[in-house]
Amino acid sequence: MYEIIIRQIAFGADGGPANLQGGIKLPIPNETLDKTMMCMRVKYPYIAHSYSFRLDELNSLITGPQPIDKLNSLAAVLTGLSEYERVKLEGAVILTNCGSIDDCVKLMYNLDSFELAPDIGDHEALGRYFAANDFADSLAKCPADMIEYFDYGLLGRMEELDIAGKLLPEPEAEEIRALLTERSKDADIHRAVTFFKIIRYSYASKGTSFGCKAFDLYKTFSLIWAANRRLRHTVIENQSFERLICHYDKPDAFFYCDPPYFETEDYYQDVGFTRGDHIKLRNALRNVKGRWLLSYNDCRHIRFLYRGYHIEAVERLDNMAQRYNGGKVYKELLISNYDTTERKNHLPEQTSLFAFSGGISLSKSGWGAASLPGLKNKKWSA
Repeated sequence: MYEIIIRQIAFGADGGPANLQGGIKLPIPNETLDKTMMCMRVKYPYIAHSYSFRLDELNSLITGPQPIDKLNSLAAVLTGLSEYERVKLEGAVILTNCGSIDDCVKLMYNLDSFELAPDIGDHEALGRYFAANDFADSLAKCPADMIEYFDYGLLGRMEELDIAGKLLPEPEAEEIRALLTERSKDADIHRAVTFFKIIRYSYASKGTSFGCKAFDLYKTFSLIWAANRRLRHTVIENQSFERLICHYDKPDAFFYCDPPYFETEDYYQDVGFTRGDHIKLRNALRNVKGRWLLSYNDCRHIRFLYRGYHIEAVERLDNMAQRYNGGKVYKELLISNYDTTERKNHLPEQTSLFAFSGGISLSKSGWGAASLPGLKNKKWSA
C-alpha cells in the first residue's frame, strides 16, 4: 500500500522537472530508492516536484519541491499508523495547519495530545462532550436543580463557532460564523449569550472593539447562577424611565437611577439616550412622591441641573485606568431628594474612653494616668 506517489522529479544539474511514467510509489527501502535514482541517472539530492498523498488533507498543506528521502520517511511513518490514528491525524493536520514534512512527522509522534470523538452528530452531543471534558468541575459545583436547565445544544453551537474559526481560513470562517450566529437570533437565550460574550470580549464593555485579553466563558457560570438566585423574584421591564417612574411612584417607593454620564451619550446610541433626556429625567424625578437616588459624573452641568437637591461628592477607583495609572480615582455625584446621612445620624453611637475630655496617654512605662472622673492615680500595664 503506497502513501505517496511521485509523478515528477528533477533531472540533471539544472534541476529541471521531468515527468515519470507510472510514478514512484512510497514508501520503499532507502537502498531501493538509491538504486532507482541511479538507474534513472538522477543526481543527489533527489527532489520531487509533483507528488500526491493518500491522506487528502496533506495535499493542500504540503506543496512545492520536497526532498524525496524526506517524503519517503514520511510515507514510512504513515504506513505504521492504525486506522484510528489516521482518522485522528486528519483532524490534527487541519487544526495545526502544518505546512512542512518535519511538522507533519512531529505531529504524528504527538497524536496522544489529540482526542477523537467520532460519535458526535449534533450540537447537543458536541455540547455534552465539551461539558464532560472541559468544565466537569464547574458542573459538579452547580446545584442539582440547575443541571436540568443547562442548554447543551447552545454550548455545542458556541463550540462550533470556535471550531469554525480554527479550521477555516478567513473570510470563510467569518462567513460560517455569520451563518451560525444568524440561526440563533430567533431564540432569546441565544441572543442573551451572544450579547454577554460581546460585552465580556470587548474593551471597556463597549461592544464595539476587542479587549485583547483571554477570557474563559465557562468560568462565568457560577456568576450566572448567583445572578439567577439573586434575581429569581425580580421583575425586569424594558420601558422608558418616564413611564416606569410614573407607574411605580408612591410615598413609600424608592427609585435608584443610573443614567449615562453627561457627555457620554454617544456610547448608548442603541438605547437612544440623548442630552435632552438628562433634563427629561430631572423633570420626571421632580414630582416623585417617594424617594430617589441618582448617580452621575461630577460636572458643572449636572450640579447646575440638580441645584436645590442633596448632592454628595464621592470618589471611586477608575477601573479602566488602573492598568496604566494605578490608584487613579473617578469623581462622581450622589444626588437625592432626601438627606442620605439621616440614617447614619440616627444610629446609636458607640461610647469609648476617647469620648471623654482628657483622654488617655501612653508612655514607655505603659498606660498613663487618665484625667477621667474616678480614674485618677490609676495605672494599667501595657
